[in-house]
Amino acid sequence: MNELDDLSKIQKSQQIYLAPAGGAADRFRDYLFKIRPDIKVNYYLDSYRTGVLSDIQIKEIRDCEELDKNIMTIVVMERDSIREDINNKLVNNNFNDIWYVGVRLSFSMTDHKERKKEKDTLHFFYDLSVNSTNYEYLMSLCHANAVRKERGLKFLHPVIVPNYESSVFDMSRGSLKEENAPLEGDADWFVYNVISFTPLLLPSCDAISFLSSRNEAGKFVECVSEHKFPEQYDPLHPLQLTSMSILMYTDIFGGRSFGRPLASSTASLLFVKQWLSAHEIDVSKLVVITTRDNKMDVERNFSKDAWLCFARKIKKMGYTPVFVKDTYSALENNVFDEFLVCHVASFNVAIRMALYEIALLNMTSSGATTLLLFNKAIRYLNFIYVSDYKTGKIEYFALAGSPYGSQYPASGPFQKWVWGGTDDCTVMLSEFNEMVSVIEKTPLA
Repeated sequence: MNELDDLSKIQKSQQIYLAPAGGAADRFRDYLFKIRPDIKVNYYLDSYRTGVLSDIQIKEIRDCEELDKNIMTIVVMERDSIREDINNKLVNNNFNDIWYVGVRLSFSMTDHKERKKEKDTLHFFYDLSVNSTNYEYLMSLCHANAVRKERGLKFLHPVIVPNYESSVFDMSRGSLKEENAPLEGDADWFVYNVISFTPLLLPSCDAISFLSSRNEAGKFVECVSEHKFPEQYDPLHPLQLTSMSILMYTDIFGGRSFGRPLASSTASLLFVKQWLSAHEIDVSKLVVITTRDNKMDVERNFSKDAWLCFARKIKKMGYTPVFVKDTYSALENNVFDEFLVCHVASFNVAIRMALYEIALLNMTSSGATTLLLFNKAIRYLNFIYVSDYKTGKIEYFALAGSPYGSQYPASGPFQKWVWGGTDDCTVMLSEFNEMVSVIEKTPLA
């Protein structure tokens, strides 16, 4: 069996057979039809199938006595063992000119598409030596996506660059780890269970790269010098991204769609609908409550009494509260036994966002609010923790890029930040009633 690694080995106007009658061979025929229309596929040859595929008749290899056995026969099969078995059957049935498609064969049309995609792609370098391993990544992702749209490019390709191992600075979750919070301090878990889901959260992204070293980052930059973000990114001198400030203080290049690009994949939405159907939930009454029950900065955790009070009150009003527990305490004792809890949403960020999209309204005060913030299909009330303690201080919000009392400029009419009220059931219920009233008075698009 000879390897077909160049289409020029098929003579002009040559007749061929393809084997077996499967998806790979049919795609090969389709490429040939577009690139080499002079070539005619007479039959598909198969060991088990007969009939017709793409208007071409399928012949069983053992029942081909009437065929010309000297015509070029091309085996298109990726599995070596099966390819060898097909070759043996062809030889045993006296076929004389047998070839196989190897991985080196490329179609000029495919090469052109790949080159065009490279020219249409913005490579977004998220350097973990200067940027945090938390949901701030999604802010920078949306910032990079806005730059992609401004430059008129079709695709965004995030590239995750590892931290300097010997640096005194540590932006990872490990730097924040407290003795009683071993899970919260695991940076790798966050990277591979949140950041890796990027292609399922952002339609313009269909690939993500995790580099193994900073030396590798230097080589990667050299290969994608045409379109990258940050524009002057240099792994030797990385600069911290200030995405939240940019998203808050500008209209992000002129439109809400720039500032809210996240959207659930079809599969994620279908999985959530399966779960909702299994629990007989009317989505028009679904209210999702996301808790913060972390072992770091425990002062910012949700008030169990207040949120349970709120859930009980809206349940009496005919709504269905569903809790999404904090990821890092999701499997601990459940204080919400009287309510439904969607555990899978705590661990799968794509399922979480899809659940948020489907809900009538989302009530939250957790760090995962970035999923809500940058998705135009999600309705939410985000109750922001305000106090005299650390990250609850008014001064902190200004430094973080979202001044006290502000709203995200790209927010839609069903998206609101509530400053304070994280431990007040009365405030929650009042805000809920007001937002639901707005939602119910708005005609469906």
